[in-house]
Amino acid sequence: FEELRHIPMFTIIHVLTTTGIRNSEFCRLKVGDVAFDSINQCYYLNVIAKGSKLRQIPLRDKTLKSINLFRYARGLKPFLEMSKIDPNAPLFTTNTGGPFNSSYLAKYFHRQIAALPSDRRDEVREVFSYKEREDPLDENSPIINKEIKITPHLFRHAFAIISSQSNIELHKISQSLGHENIQTTKIYLEKVMAIESHAINSWDLNLFGDYI
Repeated sequence: FEELRHIPMFTIIHVLTTTGIRNSEFCRLKVGDVAFDSINQCYYLNVIAKGSKLRQIPLRDKTLKSINLFRYARGLKPFLEMSKIDPNAPLFTTNTGGPFNSSYLAKYFHRQIAALPSDRRDEVREVFSYKEREDPLDENSPIINKEIKITPHLFRHAFAIISSQSNIELHKISQSLGHENIQTTKIYLEKVMAIESHAINSWDLNLFGDYI
């Protein structure tokens, strides 16, 4: 989407991936939820999670740039003029100027992916596909190709996976996602952790020389 200059879709995916917020939390974001940390010299989001719990999520420089590009594309004032913006105004708006809601955001994803050029749609299908037995409980059932449905929530999983592959502790990932139970985070990472914990990753590469 960045290569195609589809700024709104790129920004939404970028924000969801780099913050790990829920799609409902994304839709509720207001201009006033963006704050500046004078100690760490960075912007962050004040996100109200389930149970009215507050999470403060740092914004990477590129994420902040993406948000500004989104607002420019929608004809909205950038962050440099935040003092002139109603703090209760939505941070992200639809093309009609209203706030997103979870249902609309999911439908928006579906429409924009469907509208991709055919070669790009094929690339997306290839990335978001995997093999699984037709009946996971029957080891003799045929193996079939399955596609992962691309939804806003998928990029919350992406945040967890990127964090895990960056060797961040599971507890920190769970806290960042706002999970009350660390088991929920483990479910997010189940397939990735299965690969990371495979015995072959601990093989001594000097044992059989070039053969392995």
